[in-house]
Amino acid sequence: MDLGLEGKVALVCGGSRGIGKACAIMLAEEEAKVIILARGIKDLMATCEHIRNRGGEADFVQADLSEISEIESVVKRVRDIYGKVDVLVNNAGGPPPGDPLGFGPEEWEDAFRQNFLSAVELTRFILPEMIERRWGSVINSTSITTRAPVESLVLSNGVRMAVVGWAKTLAGKYAKYGITINNVAPGFTLTERLHQLSEKTAIDKGTTVYEVLDSYSNKIPAGRLAEPWEIASSVIFLAGRGASYINGITLVVDGGYIPCV
Repeated sequence: MDLGLEGKVALVCGGSRGIGKACAIMLAEEEAKVIILARGIKDLMATCEHIRNRGGEADFVQADLSEISEIESVVKRVRDIYGKVDVLVNNAGGPPPGDPLGFGPEEWEDAFRQNFLSAVELTRFILPEMIERRWGSVINSTSITTRAPVESLVLSNGVRMAVVGWAKTLAGKYAKYGITINNVAPGFTLTERLHQLSEKTAIDKGTTVYEVLDSYSNKIPAGRLAEPWEIASSVIFLAGRGASYINGITLVVDGGYIPCV
């Protein structure tokens, strides 16, 4: 299936590892020009090299999106590479787990900047050029916590719901310009983030990481955890022309974990 992404420019946040990396690789396979944005220079360089070695076109910008005041200059650096952004994948690492009453204002503000304001500001600076060209796609990577709160992930439960409400508002306003704005809500996925969360759970419960991961799998009708590329496949589909009439949705990709409501 031709997704119509050849020659499009895609900016993938958090694109050096996990789901973001899988998105960057798959967009390049669709012949999009990919710009990866993340903090770690080593992983950024390695991911770009991987894409280029497979015949893709990729570059990177090193930045910390939680530094909100720097985002406008980050977008300028992004534009200097290919001159535009057609596809924006907002994807940031999740906030830390903890007791629901254990977080103070500072932790909430950190989570708000990282997982909400970063997406808002990037989109604010990039959306006008999409409006001008009358085409664009914004996909926000959120979490199944937008459908079923997880007790230990209260920061994620709160902040990621804000992303859903914000995205739905924008989707209704800018659809007339040929722009789609959607969310993908991954379930339990084999990433470094899940491994870190599982390590903490294993310590708290006096068990092993393997047993924690196995307990997740047992709750999923598919009987296994997702691979990053399976989440990325949904992101790539929503970015392409086959999804041009899909707008304002939150697509849950969880192997059936969340029951129908």
